[in-house]
Amino acid sequence: MRCSQPIGLTKEANEFLEANAKRTNECPNCHRYDDLEKVETTPSGMYGDVPHFIYTLKDGGRASSFVQYCEWSSGPMEWFGLTVFDKDGKQINQFLWAKEDIEEMVGRYPF
Repeated sequence: MRCSQPIGLTKEANEFLEANAKRTNECPNCHRYDDLEKVETTPSGMYGDVPHFIYTLKDGGRASSFVQYCEWSSGPMEWFGLTVFDKDGKQINQFLWAKEDIEEMVGRYPF
């Protein structure tokens, strides 16, 4: 069966979002929340079934996910990068998968 296989963001990118993204519907007592504040952008994947997001950051900036690398294995395997922008729209950081991490998962890194 062919299907999209999103690998997702790096651990560091997920940790950054957990620490810096605004949250939706946060409980004032227990501080749990429904989700991170985000807007869906153009999806990727075999059938347009893998969403990408622009996250709103606590400091007024934003972070945007994108396909960093795609390998075919009965469908697209997609590694996501995350670009961070300040409140003025200037890129200030980027979280990317290391070449070695991708090589370890697929056995090669063609670019």
